[in-house]
Amino acid sequence: MKSNLFLVRVLFIAAFTVIIGTAAADSPASRTGVSGLWHGTFDINGRGNFNLYILQVGDRMVGISEDAKVAYRGTAQLNGDNYSATYELYFINRHRFETATITGTFAGSERGAKTIDARFVTKDAGDKGALKFSYLRDRYERPTPLAGLVGPWILYRGYRIITLNIAADGDVSGGDTDGCGFKGRVTAPDESRNAFEVALLVSSCDRMEGEFRGMAWLDSSLEEDDTLNVHVFEHASKDSWSIFMPLVRNKDTKLLDDGEKPR
Repeated sequence: MKSNLFLVRVLFIAAFTVIIGTAAADSPASRTGVSGLWHGTFDINGRGNFNLYILQVGDRMVGISEDAKVAYRGTAQLNGDNYSATYELYFINRHRFETATITGTFAGSERGAKTIDARFVTKDAGDKGALKFSYLRDRYERPTPLAGLVGPWILYRGYRIITLNIAADGDVSGGDTDGCGFKGRVTAPDESRNAFEVALLVSSCDRMEGEFRGMAWLDSSLEEDDTLNVHVFEHASKDSWSIFMPLVRNKDTKLLDDGEKPR
């Protein structure tokens, strides 16, 4: 059984490496259109505003609204000044529950400020609302080599502690205090941009097991680049799950001792 599990892990990571190789070859495309890190607000049927961060590379996007307690993944396109997207909605660290269609208008240039004004409607509930995004150029268009991620990372969620270690070659290993194991890989398709590809194999976990894929980006909380926002989603499941991990560098456990955490 152990040998079969090892083979599955090897094949998973090898397949992911091929996918990342393709993404790296297409990296110039990640510098055009609506690729980037965006921050915005939205309302739901007139209620809000809720904060939302999205990271888009090419036509793929991931996002998080901790205000609304929702994670997002999907696809988006830009046709001239017309923005269109389909977002899958997940409860954070839980399952998918809805799909939303977004249409709107893009304004800006490669050298100037960029904004997206849009509206959305959900497929099942028919909820509606408006979104407005602003492009975070300085936080996205900057060198973020893989070497900057090397080392231990940690996340405290009450009594559950998640620890991950990222090796120089991008290999990821770790686990949590509930007995869940994490294996995978992180790559930097374009080291001039703040965006990473992530693949994780979660095992020995009662709540969720399987292959998760997504993206990550570096943020600054108490120190520069001290937070790695990991957004991954179950790869092949009808009732797929999301995992959002705002990991912090494990340099000083004083954050836990003082009862503090980056926001």
